[in-house]
Amino acid sequence: MRKRKIGKTTRRSSGPASRKARLGANRPVTRLRLPGMEDEVLEAIERLAAVYEVLRDERIAANKPEKKAKQDLIVAMKMAGKQHYRRGDLDVQLTVEKESIHVRRIKATRKTSEADSGDLSETG
Repeated sequence: MRKRKIGKTTRRSSGPASRKARLGANRPVTRLRLPGMEDEVLEAIERLAAVYEVLRDERIAANKPEKKAKQDLIVAMKMAGKQHYRRGDLDVQLTVEKESIHVRRIKATRKTSEADSGDLSETG
């Protein structure tokens, strides 16, 4: 019979060479930004960012009254027992499952606008 050796088992070394192999030798180096090392000032970006901020803030401010008006319209449609309302060019559609409402103005088609204009020359 053959005797088994009792002793150290082979182990992966924890040196820098094995660390490179595990992390990848071609990994890009991450460099930290030092304080005071900001991007150079680009006037066009600064100006356009300021315009965007103003427009974004106006849109967000206008959203609050719009949300209340939408909720009031949903309540009014439910109180009237309507899921769809159409009168003239106004079209209101209530989606109960999603608690949402769609309001649109229907543009007059060409045939409808000609009929409404009162052009009697074709009739006689």
